[in-house]
Amino acid sequence: IKRPADFNLGRGFSPNYWNVVKSMFIRTLFTALWALLYAVVYLILTGIIVGVMIASDASGGVIVFLMFLLFLIGLAGGFLLALKLYEYRMIPYILASDPNMARRDVFRISKEMVKGERLNILVLDLSFIGWILLAVLTCGILMIFYVNPYKMLTEGALFHKLCEKVGFRVDMNGQFLAPAGGNMGGGNGGYYNGNMYN
Repeated sequence: IKRPADFNLGRGFSPNYWNVVKSMFIRTLFTALWALLYAVVYLILTGIIVGVMIASDASGGVIVFLMFLLFLIGLAGGFLLALKLYEYRMIPYILASDPNMARRDVFRISKEMVKGERLNILVLDLSFIGWILLAVLTCGILMIFYVNPYKMLTEGALFHKLCEKVGFRVDMNGQFLAPAGGNMGGGNGGYYNGNMYN
């Protein structure tokens, strides 16, 4: 791949630096709040199930069933949490492409990009489990020199594929390009270098 002549690695640190920091902080805050909600609901359900077991003087079979039910609830809740957090998955890539974009627009576009693709992204993430286990066997050396670069390259390719889905193209400089016809995925406007167009 040939690097463009006007390539600027420090573009994110220009005057729009605080916009990137603010958007990433809000992303982290939302992620933490969703995880906290999951933890609180799971702890409440755990308390209810343990209370039922203690109050009912349950037999061994009932206790095993309730513990299995608690495990399934935790697994299902974690799965739903992961799918919800995928809404924020493309935010760093969108900000890298256009650091001037408003926070609300970044979140909206990220949500539109992953809409209908969350299970596919989950399967993509699960496909790295074998590589991660292999990296553990090499004391992390494989993770540093192969798995992480491979995963990051895959994430970049996913971003470009999802950009096509919503009608964007990203040029060699990483800038959003307006789709032909001037609309994004259904006529609700789009962006070109951070400016709204219709």
